[in-house]
Formats: sequence, C-alpha cells, structure tokens
Amino acid sequence: MAWFSKKTKRIEAVPPEERVVKTENVFVKCEGCETHLYKGELEDGMQVCKNCGYHFRLGARERLRLLFDEGKFEELDGEVISIDPLEFVDSKPYSERIEQARESSGLPEAIISARGTVGDHPVVAGAMDMTFIGGSMGSAVGEKVTRLIERAMEEHSAVVIFSASGGARMQEGTLSLMQMAKISAALAALEFVGGYDQPPERHYKLLRRPESTFTARRWPEKGLEHPFRYAARRSGPARRPGRRTRGPG
Repeated sequence: MAWFSKKTKRIEAVPPEERVVKTENVFVKCEGCETHLYKGELEDGMQVCKNCGYHFRLGARERLRLLFDEGKFEELDGEVISIDPLEFVDSKPYSERIEQARESSGLPEAIISARGTVGDHPVVAGAMDMTFIGGSMGSAVGEKVTRLIERAMEEHSAVVIFSASGGARMQEGTLSLMQMAKISAALAALEFVGGYDQPPERHYKLLRRPESTFTARRWPEKGLEHPFRYAARRSGPARRPGRRTRGPG
C-alpha cells in the first residue's frame, strides 16, 4: 500500500497576467519627496514621511486618537447633525448633498466632538474634517462647538479645536453666519470664567491642513482681549480670499 496518493484534481495554474504582487493600498506616494512609503510604517509615524518630514492629512477621528491618552475618548453630541431648513437646491438638493457627504466621509458631521484626558488632564476637543462638505460651518457645526465650550466651563477642562474648514456653509444662508456670533459669545464667557484679573488660558486652536478660510481662522478670536494659543502642522498652508497665509510653526 502506498504511503501517498495523488489527488484526482490538479492544482490549476495561475495565468501569467495574474502572477503579480498586489500592492494596492499597501504603499502611499509622498507628495513631498515622491517616495513610495509603506502604509503601516506611515501610520506608525503618525502620517509623517520619514524621509522628508512631509505631513499627510489626518481624519477627524484619527486626530482625536492621537490627541487623547492611549487614543481613548468619548464621542459627544453625535445626535447633532445637519438638516435642510431652507430646502436649498443648487446643482442638487442640499439634503442629498448631506447624505452623500455622510456616506463618502463616514462621518455624521463636519466636526467630531470628544471628551478625554491629555496627560491625565481633562480635555474636550473638536476636530473638523474637510471631507465633509469642505469642513464648512453650518448650524450643526456651530452648535457642537458651542456645546464643547459650555461643557468645558461646566467641567473645568481645557478646549482644543482642530480647524480645517472651507468657511460658512452657503446652503444654510444666514443661519450659518449666525454661528460665528454664537461661538464668539461662548468663547468670551470661557475666557473670563475665572475672573478678569486672571483669565484662564485653556483654549487651544490648531490649524490643520488644509485651512482655507478667513472665517475659521478668525472666529475663535472674536470678542476676546487675550490671545489664544495657535499651532499648525508643517506643510499646512492656510488660505483666505485674496491672500495666502501660513500658520505659525
């Protein structure tokens, strides 16, 4: 009796055109030095090219994971989402545009709010994302930012905002412009919650790539006497109509 026997069915040969190593979604080309980088190494390096230091874009949730201790945070105000109060239609209905943005970005809104700790200190944070209708500020975005600031006052925590926006959301008309005043009033209250003699410095605004609007750069400064702390990633130009600027750092 033979120890081994042949299988009745032979292994099918692979066609020559399919004899290739598939590298789709495995390597990423750096826009700075044009080097092909292994995606896993890029993620380990927090989306920074090891060769030239070029900074790739980060999504809102990924940004928050990098901010909070051990990457853990509690997402806040997820029920606050955009609606179509004006029943606005341009090339397509605004309601349809919102649904497409949610499907393509995987986000419920143009900003993700969260609570966690940074160095064991309580922090509430919001990260905007350009993939959701250009990170534009509508009523929902304004409400979520305002709630973050109010929550910081209640919980005596710091506020961190990662800004990456294309400006006010035109599909909501004046309602979107009103958010600037609402947020500014909340920030003014936060600034002086500790008293006028020693106002607390606990609002941090970080400019993300890309930051391409005058509105998103200016709204945190409205109605305040004391400057906020700003930071910007390298290779992150900030733009506004008629002029190109760069954030500090």
